Amino acid sequence: MKAKEHVQEVGLRALQHVKRYFPKVTKVSDADKPLDLIVTQNDDKVGRKKDHAECAMAVAAKRQLKVDGAIISRRIVYLVRGTEATRYTTSSATLKEIIAFDRGGYFAPGTYTLYNPPERERLGLYKQSGDDESGRDRHTKNKLVRHVFTKGVRGNLNSFDDEAA
Repeated sequence: MKAKEHVQEVGLRALQHVKRYFPKVTKVSDADKPLDLIVTQNDDKVGRKKDHAECAMAVAAKRQLKVDGAIISRRIVYLVRGTEATRYTTSSATLKEIIAFDRGGYFAPGTYTLYNPPERERLGLYKQSGDDESGRDRHTKNKLVRHVFTKGVRGNLNSFDDEAA
């Protein structure tokens, strides 16, 4: 697979993730600047654990930003307005609160920053140095990669098996 095809595939995967929750979305773009989101105690009470679209942070986004919907994963956030979704990344503080919330705790009220994706992770700029034409890192082709799974929290958006989390 050539680099251009790989970039298109990454953008299509992002669109597929969003369409799973919001079928009318036709475009996904990266945010240009960070966004502060205020999560309240009521958002924590109303939010549903292990639910990308109805967790405390998604409830806060819909309330505060008047968006049509939100998809909150551990690392990526999509905010949906009409047929367009905007993609953000989470901070480490947000990640910790998502994990605590999904494991039965509460989402601590406060201000959480959603960041615009860093340049190397933006849609359309996925190819990194060291990648071969297939999009795989040539230095790790033959190495064993161990994965550590965080249990008791929502699944990644890459996994369509949310119930396994």
